[in-house]
Amino acid sequence: MSADAEGIENWEAQLSRAGPLNSEQLRLLFAKLGVSEIWERTLGRELRFEPEEVIRVVRTNSMPSGGASLATRAAGDALSRPQEELQQMEGRLRRSLAAVIQERAEVKTQQEGIQKSANAVQEGPKPESSQGSQPQVQAGPQPEAASPGVPEQRIAATSTKLAASPGSQEHLPRQRAQATCSGDRLQDPKFVFRVCDADGSKNLSEHELPFALRAFGLCPNKATLKQALKTTLPLGESDFAALVSELRAALPEDQRCDKAVPHGLRGMTVEQLQRVDATFVSTGWLQGRCDDFNRTNASEIKAGRKFNREANLYALDPHVIQPLTKPALSEAHSCDAAGHFPMATHTCSFSELLNPDGIELDFFVSHYWKHLFQKTLQALICWAKMAYAQIGRTGPQHVSFWLCIFALNQHQVAIEVGTSPSGGPFNAAIFQSKGAVMVVGEDLGPFFRIWCIFEVHRLKELQKAFELICDSGPISSMYNDASDTESKDAAARFLKTVGQKLLEVSAVTAQSSSVTDKQAILSEVINPESKMPVADLVSFGWLESPGYFSDFDRHVKGLLAGPMLAASVSQADAEGVFTWCQQGAKYSDAELALVDLSQANLQLLLEAAATHGQYAEALLLLERGADAANCNALWNAAHTGQTALLELLLEAKADVLRMHSEEVSPAAFTAAHIGHSEALKVLVEAR
Repeated sequence: MSADAEGIENWEAQLSRAGPLNSEQLRLLFAKLGVSEIWERTLGRELRFEPEEVIRVVRTNSMPSGGASLATRAAGDALSRPQEELQQMEGRLRRSLAAVIQERAEVKTQQEGIQKSANAVQEGPKPESSQGSQPQVQAGPQPEAASPGVPEQRIAATSTKLAASPGSQEHLPRQRAQATCSGDRLQDPKFVFRVCDADGSKNLSEHELPFALRAFGLCPNKATLKQALKTTLPLGESDFAALVSELRAALPEDQRCDKAVPHGLRGMTVEQLQRVDATFVSTGWLQGRCDDFNRTNASEIKAGRKFNREANLYALDPHVIQPLTKPALSEAHSCDAAGHFPMATHTCSFSELLNPDGIELDFFVSHYWKHLFQKTLQALICWAKMAYAQIGRTGPQHVSFWLCIFALNQHQVAIEVGTSPSGGPFNAAIFQSKGAVMVVGEDLGPFFRIWCIFEVHRLKELQKAFELICDSGPISSMYNDASDTESKDAAARFLKTVGQKLLEVSAVTAQSSSVTDKQAILSEVINPESKMPVADLVSFGWLESPGYFSDFDRHVKGLLAGPMLAASVSQADAEGVFTWCQQGAKYSDAELALVDLSQANLQLLLEAAATHGQYAEALLLLERGADAANCNALWNAAHTGQTALLELLLEAKADVLRMHSEEVSPAAFTAAHIGHSEALKVLVEAR
């Protein structure tokens, strides 16, 4: 017998002794042989393989050169795997089997749903009051009789699989008890209404309503929605509940969708974020995928047609987020030996995958996708350690954060973001949060991204607490937190860089990966006196003129200046304190004690306080001797429509007829031009 023939016999003998192979073992065997196409073409859809079948398939396909001896070694390698790889195989097989079982269950459920639907047509829809007395499914919403139950069952199945996954209950008990929402509440239109009301107006606008309806698996088209509405938008709570009841009973199946957790409940706990890191990032797996991409695309990266990948959110999305949030096995699943991440039953956000009943939100996060994931995570951990007790959490691992990469369904971003920036999902998240943080690194990337600074603008409008943080902790305290001279010097240099970059923040120069997104945002934040359709703004070239966005830039810098003022105070930096007070940070006597309060400086600060609408600060400056009659404070207050400030300044002898030093009109003229009727009334009565 030849050596090759003897090798074949040894190989076949090894397989025969091994018994049935699972799919992972066979894939590894064929990969070693260099004939992976056999796996893909012939055997890839099975779960178990008898040795005789494997031998038959290989014999009927051409063997590579040196096949017999190579086959023997490959068989031995494939059948003698390290314990860690065997655990990964087990995890993949478990998820494969779960997917098959789930698919069979869905088919059965759909058949039962069709029968229920037929019965409902014969009997007529049940009154809404009777539905409330039906038993509730604890893990998820119960299907209505007149609505075939596939979307509802998928949500329930996801919850069931979370509970059944090895390790899922032992890893999340305290966090789930504190932060998750009851699945029953997501069936309640009143509760959904409240978490989808993105500005606290007690109404749902045309932009908020679609997100609220998706919580019930309802996606009516415009014609259907118009016909179902019994009143005009915006919609109140009772009208919304009535609309949900009607659509649940009558909406066609082709206008239904998988239920979606409201965006204001799509948080991720520190513990969950740490699992993502431990599974995919700390192991080096994600960086390995990045290295593969960079090697494969080296020429295009060099030519500037593609970007070099690092272990940041840009890499996390295609390699982890998207693969794990669709109902198909992926390479990412093979990393999850511990079973932390359940198999998706439909495309969803990562937060929904882990928290199908939603999760109470603690902090909104504005961040830059290019920042390394581990540095972003470290910044959030530092903040959670400082904040958890103040917000009633029992530990930092239970603090929850809203990050767009985890909160949005990355398979349908356009639908998720919506048609209006100010009515988009992050507004609901901001409103539901206890506060917000912006994660910054050495490049200060968020300062130059239009979405990031727009989020800051909304934070100011919604009056949410805000902090700048980095991977060493909050910016405001990083100098004091530094333990030695070298660390303090490094902190001082970083703070100086942050301050320089903050002063460059501008809506016009901010970047976006989507021109349409940037134009939509700019059209919303342009100064009130310049409001017009986006097409006109583009044709006139106004979207490139910073002066038309001065109000927006001022508001954003004012909020960002708060942490910087605290940092300057910690360094006893008088120049920095003056700068950030002038930029709109809130301050008191304690901060002013560090500043040279010459009459010139007092008037500059008074003008800034009038511009930013800072009544308390203006009063403080007047008490310190600021001269309201010989500065531009009255004109600035008129420009921004600050009636209370106008009255305060007029009491302090501000001259109503005085021209602005750089303008040719008095305060009343600018109030009339912009349309501040109440401010104009105050000024006219003072003449």
